Amino acid sequence: MKAFTFRLEPILTMREGIRKSALGAYAHSIQKCNALEKEISNLKKDLLFLQNDIAEQRAKLFSPSIDLPNQASILNMEDQINSKCQNLQKAKDDENLKRKQFLEADNSLKSVVRLKEKQQIAHIEDQLSKEELEMEDIINSRFNFNSNLKIKNEY
Repeated sequence: MKAFTFRLEPILTMREGIRKSALGAYAHSIQKCNALEKEISNLKKDLLFLQNDIAEQRAKLFSPSIDLPNQASILNMEDQINSKCQNLQKAKDDENLKRKQFLEADNSLKSVVRLKEKQQIAHIEDQLSKEELEMEDIINSRFNFNSNLKIKNEY
């Protein structure tokens, strides 16, 4: 049986590389989103702690001169949270883009793999049918040879 060779093997290799790099980019974007979510969670905890601390200070003594920096700290912390939330939204948009790119690369690779499998099956079927024809030819030639020997022996 003749060995199967896939003529599009370089394309298959290239698409495997594209899929691998797309998967890496997608994983990196997921990690970035997770890190931003963790930062936002920590900032919210810090803000809550700061608000509780300020509330305790106000319960003891309320002075506008002391409260002004406290309010500035709260506003600064809220600005940081909002900034991180905007960054998170951008990161999630990037994650969705990377996911789509990965899925496209994956589908592209799968189509070449399916083509390879189909061609391999067709090759095997073709080779088996050729072998069957060769076996039939051998059997028929032996039968004809034996028939000719019998006819010659009879005369």
